[in-house]
Amino acid sequence: MALRLRYTAIVPAILPQSFYERESLEVAVDLLGKLLRHGPVTLRITEVEAYRYPGDTANHCRFGKTARNAPMWGPAGHAYVYLCYGLHQMLNLVTDGDERGAAVLIRACEPVAGLDEVRARRGNKDGPVLLTGPGKVGTALGIDTRFSGRALFVRGGLEVLDAPPVREPLVGPRVGVDYAEPAHRDAPWRLAVADTRWVSQRSSLAPLRGSVADYLAREQLAPLSESARSEDAERSPKRAGATKRAAATKRAATRAVAKPSAAQDAIVDAPAAPSLTRRRSRA
Repeated sequence: MALRLRYTAIVPAILPQSFYERESLEVAVDLLGKLLRHGPVTLRITEVEAYRYPGDTANHCRFGKTARNAPMWGPAGHAYVYLCYGLHQMLNLVTDGDERGAAVLIRACEPVAGLDEVRARRGNKDGPVLLTGPGKVGTALGIDTRFSGRALFVRGGLEVLDAPPVREPLVGPRVGVDYAEPAHRDAPWRLAVADTRWVSQRSSLAPLRGSVADYLAREQLAPLSESARSEDAERSPKRAGATKRAAATKRAATRAVAKPSAAQDAIVDAPAAPSLTRRRSRA
């Protein structure tokens, strides 16, 4: 009698929302080695960047909430996808908590399943060039800005699955954030898997010194600097509009005291401040 063996496929567990409800640098460390899955394509995360709140001057949320960055303000465990240079779909995983404005950018991956689909979407390229860059990851997964705000912990869409952790990551400065203050521009908040070729700009990465716990303790986010606070108040349309309205009302009230008969004509709402152009950034 032939012996029949039954094999049960092990389905990786989907990461729960609570995984993301932590500070973005801590989540970034733990995302290395985890799996991204969308349809037939599964990728292993090999490189990430943390964008932190409230003091990070490279963060998209440094000037406050906008229509573009609204998904980044929470809740945690959702996607934030933005278009860079009109070409690249940049996938970020929202972290921290509601109204915190923090996320982790997925910079590079390596293929686990669906390699033919990845090659087709990436112009039949081969090797690490397929997935070493955040725009390449977005293309390979077949996502766009319509995925912004979607939950990552619900099966059937864009999913993040559990996998063995990476014990000794590489660390280095984030890419393309020269506009940030020097302390944040040079901060080692980019992390990567050491034993893979599927990493971008490897020359600016180095092995982590000490334990991950020591690293996280060293990299406590500095308070928002005085210059950043001033720029934040000036550049945020919401705050700027409120400031101008308050100033106009105060001036009008002063005129009304001097000329009581003109009070009703003097006190008016000042128009909202016009939106100011923001510099480009990588979330």
